[in-house]
Amino acid sequence: MRFARFKAMVILSVTFVSCGKDTPTNPTPLGSVQSPFPSTPLLAEQRPPSPVEQLTMTGVVVDDDGGAIPSATLTRWFGFYEQQKVSTDGSGKYQLQFSASRGSESGPPGAQDAVAFVTLEAPGYGLMSQYILAPANEFVHNFRMHRIQRIVAGTSAEITVAPDDSVCGWDWSPGRETVCRFLEISVPASGTLTVEVVPLDGFSKVARVEVWNELQGVQANPASLSASAESYTHVTVAVDWGATQNQSFSIRTSWTR
Repeated sequence: MRFARFKAMVILSVTFVSCGKDTPTNPTPLGSVQSPFPSTPLLAEQRPPSPVEQLTMTGVVVDDDGGAIPSATLTRWFGFYEQQKVSTDGSGKYQLQFSASRGSESGPPGAQDAVAFVTLEAPGYGLMSQYILAPANEFVHNFRMHRIQRIVAGTSAEITVAPDDSVCGWDWSPGRETVCRFLEISVPASGTLTVEVVPLDGFSKVARVEVWNELQGVQANPASLSASAESYTHVTVAVDWGATQNQSFSIRTSWTR
């Protein structure tokens, strides 16, 4: 059972409402914000949930270099509703104890038996969200978070999307998920920003590119949109759900007044 969910939706709604009035002079980067565009449905087999079980989930939250991330916040959701929140300790370790039935948070293929949907937040890192499978009543699930990658308009960057990166979606209807990475582009003055995402090899394939800021949002590749002075534009690079290999891309930007 899944519905539209989680704090990123609230953050995004507040961002659009508040930024529609005035151009911010000291913008706060919003690397954890997800965009409002739906993706292509990929329906999973619907199966009835199994009996409720008592589960204990432990693990560690690390960064790209394998270093522990202390004080990361893990939130377990059921539909719209926040069910549980814990923080990692100084070694990046956490523990969640909860009751759930297998399939109660059913996702797309490979995640039909999910027992939970979890989001992670930490200062300086992009939002992470994942379906959780429970191979046993007591199990380990580790997370890897990425530091928010920021570039200046007119420059380029490379980004790699791994199979275990964040689940992305907006309305969270069954099968609309992808896997994605986020990037932010700072704009020094008002003008038009163009973003193009180019695969770096023959295997990598872009499923969707979303570019948005306080003025507008665009789902296209390449994408062009207006940007205010001293603001951030957010880019989501998504690959198809079910990918089994890392996929790498060059993000190329240009900017004109």
